[in-house]
Amino acid sequence: MKLAESFPCRVEIIKGNETINGKSILDLLTLGAGNGTTLTLRASGEGAEAAVEALAKLIEAGFNEMPPTEGQA
Repeated sequence: MKLAESFPCRVEIIKGNETINGKSILDLLTLGAGNGTTLTLRASGEGAEAAVEALAKLIEAGFNEMPPTEGQA
């Protein structure tokens, strides 16, 4: 969430038919997006492209909490 807040644009996370505010910790906690869940990131406004890129990298890295998979350092 801190990363999303660092961008001035609006950030949304979509899971199925549900769209939440990507800058709201409460929304993120209630989303129920476990490991393997498909999410769509959407941003609009200044810095939107950079926000989506940075957030996608963070999500793909397991929020830097998961151990690296075999072959990754």
